[in-house]
Amino acid sequence: MLEALRGWWLDRKDARLVAERVARFAAAEVLFVSFTKSGRTWLRVLLSNVYARRFDLSDRELLNGDNLHRLDPRVPRVHFAPDTCLPYPELGPPQVRASPAQKVVFLVRDPRDIAVSLYFHVLHRAGERELRRKKIPLAARDTDLDSFVLDESHGAPRVIRYLNRWVADAATLPASLRIRYEDLRADTRGELGRLVRFVDLDATPEMLDEAVAFAAFRNMQEKEREGYFNSDRLGRANPDDVATGKVREGRVGGYRESLRPATVEALDRLVETRLDPTYGYR
Repeated sequence: MLEALRGWWLDRKDARLVAERVARFAAAEVLFVSFTKSGRTWLRVLLSNVYARRFDLSDRELLNGDNLHRLDPRVPRVHFAPDTCLPYPELGPPQVRASPAQKVVFLVRDPRDIAVSLYFHVLHRAGERELRRKKIPLAARDTDLDSFVLDESHGAPRVIRYLNRWVADAATLPASLRIRYEDLRADTRGELGRLVRFVDLDATPEMLDEAVAFAAFRNMQEKEREGYFNSDRLGRANPDDVATGKVREGRVGGYRESLRPATVEALDRLVETRLDPTYGYR
């Protein structure tokens, strides 16, 4: 009986959360779409910092719906979403879809690195509600890394299905931009410049340089450790263990060092045979 009541209460809370996110999704002027563990928090910090410098706002605040818009209406309403529709397709018919009236930024990352990073997120940070909402079974915490990343329901194959669908979705949106996490790591200043131009943000070169320095990984890890931001998106479950933080390693191609050779080969074959080649990950 208690377990049934607990499940009912979690369902109610999840439904309320989905309703809130659907409202933010629909109201957003700029929509960021990315799969979990694609560098969304890093990009959020980068862009939030540019807005903070441009409009003299606190750099402790991170873009979240209309929070910065309420402080200065020149900042657009921004929403970071896990898909071009809500809720997740696995949960039923979509209540809202990305609109041609919105600017849509697709932040993508190599699905092999996403799957590894997601495993550690599930292991150290994700609560039961988040796992339920993302259709990741609790039993996933008990699987080993190599099994997790190859799982069709929550590993790299699922990421690939989303990325492939977004290619078709982007073709229906008149204002869309694709940013690859790997390019953002290689040329943070250049990719941030592309982004601010896309969202019509008039930022000086100095603002971009300062935002890049502010969001450097070592600096982000330290700020996460000390609880610098006015957001629960950044914070370690264990202050002394970097693996329990949101900002973990962010390496490009790190999956090759984390997995058995046979798993690496299987993941490479998945990307080669299933992923749309326009992403450049083959």
